[in-house]
Amino acid sequence: MGARLGVRGAPLMVPQDAVGQARVLNELRDMNVHLVDAADAPLGGGKGSDVLGHPLNAVVWLAQALKAEGLSLRPGQVVSLGSFSALLPPKAGQKVTAHYDGVTGLQPVTVSFR
Repeated sequence: MGARLGVRGAPLMVPQDAVGQARVLNELRDMNVHLVDAADAPLGGGKGSDVLGHPLNAVVWLAQALKAEGLSLRPGQVVSLGSFSALLPPKAGQKVTAHYDGVTGLQPVTVSFR
């Protein structure tokens, strides 16, 4: 699934201390993302490191590309990090849940297609 307008879950709280921040960075890189349907059948998935080696590398790449165009990211903007699995065509009535295993505080996100 690839949501054209985006899907957001609860924000990930990042610790203020260096040790906690390093833990979160490692968890994001090493997380296992898996997509399941309403019957818990697997649909796809991947690791955090599947997105340019680390999901936050997508933000770095975007910031650099924007800078080359004289633009920049602004506080409050939402950035898509890319896909953790192959894209799948959504089906009307389908319900899909994305699980982010291995990251403290990240909850599954569920979407339903009309």
